Amino acid sequence: ITLVVIFIHFGDRKGSCVNKKQGRISKKRAAINELATSKTCIGLTTRDACILGCMLVNIAVKGAVATFETLGIKYAKSHFGLHSSRAGSIVSLCGLIGSVILIFIGEIERKVGNINLLWSSMLMMASGLGSIVLLTEENENPQWRFVVGCIMVYSIGYPLGQTATLGLFSKSEY
Repeated sequence: ITLVVIFIHFGDRKGSCVNKKQGRISKKRAAINELATSKTCIGLTTRDACILGCMLVNIAVKGAVATFETLGIKYAKSHFGLHSSRAGSIVSLCGLIGSVILIFIGEIERKVGNINLLWSSMLMMASGLGSIVLLTEENENPQWRFVVGCIMVYSIGYPLGQTATLGLFSKSEY
């Protein structure tokens, strides 16, 4: 529904940047506009395909965390034998570590790059979620798997992934 509303409401916008003093655009801007308005193999313009891609990445990043937040404590109780207060403390500590990582995000992004940051964060979240799959139904599973999953998702994957996704939007030249 959101995509339909976006295409109906914003479909007629061009996205070019005209120099108001001179009434024309630079060669670089013209080249960017030409690339942005060219059609892709799926019928969308390059600009629209990039926006759609960023939206899908944002959904994937938020979806992983939303699932983990919704089911994490219940899952920790049923599969790892953790009391809800202990599981909540683990999640809170991981959130605190993630907040500290966000303080240094500028330096991390300069060294790694925005795209590499995004891919590595997605890999971290997938690995974190992967650490808690294929468990037995009883609560005999090792608790370290839950802790590792929380660290990889809450402390590393989500903060870096969400920041990198938002960075793709904010650094766009369109």
